[in-house]
Formats: sequence, structure tokens, C-alpha cells
Amino acid sequence: MPVPTQSLNPASLTAEVAIIGDGKISLALASSLSPSGRRVRLWAAGDNIPAEYEIRHRHARVGHFRGRTQFAAVTDKLDVALQGAAVILLSVPATEYSASLPALAPYLMAGQTVVLASAPLGAALQFSRLLGRQRPGLQVNVLEMSSLYDEIKIEGEVALLTGPRRRVSVCGLTRNETRRGLQALSSLWPVLFPASSVLERGFTDVERFVRISLRLFKMLGARASEHRYGSASLNPALISVVSAVGTELKGVAKAYEVSLPSLGQMLADYAGATGRSLEERLQSLSGVLVKEDRGPAVPLPNTQEKLRRDIVETLVLVEEMARLARVPVPVIDSIIELTSVIVEKDIRKEGRGLADLGLVGVDVREIIELVNA
Repeated sequence: MPVPTQSLNPASLTAEVAIIGDGKISLALASSLSPSGRRVRLWAAGDNIPAEYEIRHRHARVGHFRGRTQFAAVTDKLDVALQGAAVILLSVPATEYSASLPALAPYLMAGQTVVLASAPLGAALQFSRLLGRQRPGLQVNVLEMSSLYDEIKIEGEVALLTGPRRRVSVCGLTRNETRRGLQALSSLWPVLFPASSVLERGFTDVERFVRISLRLFKMLGARASEHRYGSASLNPALISVVSAVGTELKGVAKAYEVSLPSLGQMLADYAGATGRSLEERLQSLSGVLVKEDRGPAVPLPNTQEKLRRDIVETLVLVEEMARLARVPVPVIDSIIELTSVIVEKDIRKEGRGLADLGLVGVDVREIIELVNA
């Protein structure tokens, strides 16, 4: 497979955007960017490409904007999709980076910005490590980005994007990477703001951690009336578990010199929650955090798989980081253990850990110095 040797001149190709990922997130994000005047190239393995897209405010029943998609190219060939792209938006789970990179890496060029969409904790560290194995010495900007919307769905020929976020955090492995990446991305998404480090950005991905507790309670058989996400009130026991997870996350983050606000404050800052108490803020996110899990028609195996995926992507890594820093996290440990029993799989064995980030044998101080370069 040929490996490009030329470098990209970002100034001459700032309008070129490539979207890579075979799923609803990539299709929806590509659709929303397509009419913006930028040349959007979409890599898609299937043929269910949206002809229109619609953006709705949170809790709205009708869209506040609707338009037709306008792609420069829709292709199943990576070299065509990546041709001349200054920005590459990669929308695949972090657990699939190792499978995706062998095909993607040969077509990357120096100077490009790779954005990891809806990235979990440690995504940029993991991606950069794997890319270094495939293309040693290649200089690209790697940024991880939080979710841009509450929910993304494909309904027929329409990409439906609900709840556009007012603030979306991004970060690269170094301050220079973050600065260069924001220059390339600011015209695409003006709501972006930089986190101080990739650890801060990952720990403030608060919805991912809250979703885990909500789904676990559902899997354990809590009655709908006890944990209604959409109406009356939340189960006090569930709120206690969510609060305890937030406290443990804050303790792990502190060990790595990341200062986090309270869980309730993070829900307000990063998920747009309203209210004074944690319960009120969780209640204000009714139908947002686990909207797709609601209703009697949703099979439990669907919720079970989403619970497993969230823990595999993030919580196992948090547990390993806590162990390295000698910070006790009994609630997080219990959640992983209970989920392993429910899904009948060894979640810890499946999960992303320090080894995936290339941090085996590295102590806490070295990790702090690495992410604050």
C-alpha cells in the first residue's frame, strides 16, 4: 500500500473535511457540515446516506433548522475520502482504533488535524500511540472532542441532531496541538473551547459516567416509577450512587493534578443541566442521558450492551488509574463487578486500560508531566 510522503499545507486546504466512520454519528456530523461551504468528503461503507438533516433544540418536537446534504464525495475508498483533507473527523469507538488505523494511517499526511469524535478518557493518548506504530515520525494534530449533540439518529433519509451543545471541550496531547487544532476547527464548530489537558477533558465527560449508573439500575430491575428519567423523581438510592461515582472521579482526578468541580456543576457546565441540587440537575436532563433506553419496547439486551460498552470504553481505565495512584474507588469497582456478572463477561479483560494508552510502567508523576506538556 503506498504511503504519501508529501505534507499538507493547511492554509490552502482549510475547506476540505473528511468524515471517517461507518455509523450514525459520522453520517449526522457529515450532514450538518455539508452545506457550510466546505468540501465534505464522507467515507461510508453502506448506502443509507441522508439526503437531509434536521437540528432540534433539547426537548423540542420539531426542528429549528432543516437542510439538504451537499457532499463533495461519498465513497467507500479511504484514499478518495481523505484526498486533500485538512481536517479528518474520526467517528469510531476507541476500542476499534487498532482495527481502523492500519487502513487509515497510510493515507494521512503531515499537518492534518485528526479529531476523535465523542472521545472517551485517554483517546488521544491511545490513538497517537497506535499511529506512531503505523507511521513513526508522522506529525499530525490529534484532538479529542466531547459530544456535539444530546442525541444523533438517522430516520429514513434524514439525519436528526437533537440538543446542540453550547460548550464542547476539545484537547490535544500538548498545548501546541490544542492551539493548532482549534485554529483548524473554530470555523467548523464555534462552540469548541480548550480543556487544560486530555485528562481534564476526559474526566469532565460527565454524561458517560452518569449514564452507566442509570443503565445499571435498569439492568438490576429498578421499577420505572423508581427511576423515571422523564417525569416525577429519581430514586434516592440512584442519586446516592451517582453522587458517589462523582466523588470518586474527583478523587482520582485530583491525584493526577486535575481539579474538577462537583458532579452537579459539571452537569451544568458540560451538559446544560439546570436546577440547584444534583437531583434537580439530573431531572432537568430527563430523556437526554439515556433517551434511547426508555419505554417498554426497548429490549434489556440493548441496554445491557450499551452499559457494557460505556464501562469498557472508560470506567476500567479510571479504575486502573485509581489503583496506580492508590486512590480507593469502591463504588466504581462494584459497578464493574456487577456489570461483569450481568453480562457474563470479564469487563476488566475487555476494557481499555493503561496498556492501551502506552502507560505500562509509567508512574503518576510521569503521566502528569506527559499530559501537561
